[in-house]
Amino acid sequence: MKQLNGVVEDWVASLLIDGKPLPAASVGKRYSGKFLVRVSPDIHEKAALKAQARGVSLNQFVADALVQA
Repeated sequence: MKQLNGVVEDWVASLLIDGKPLPAASVGKRYSGKFLVRVSPDIHEKAALKAQARGVSLNQFVADALVQA
């Protein structure tokens, strides 16, 4: 599964670099703003501790990280 994810990420990146549109399946799609992200327990703990140190929720910490990405 990790290999498939890597292939898809590379493919999307190459489309974006080349200025090509993403496939039509995503055009006009409505997003709920919710999605599940699976990480290792170690990463979960580190993110939670960093969020706490910054005085924000884990959700806000992750949302901020995504904006920066």
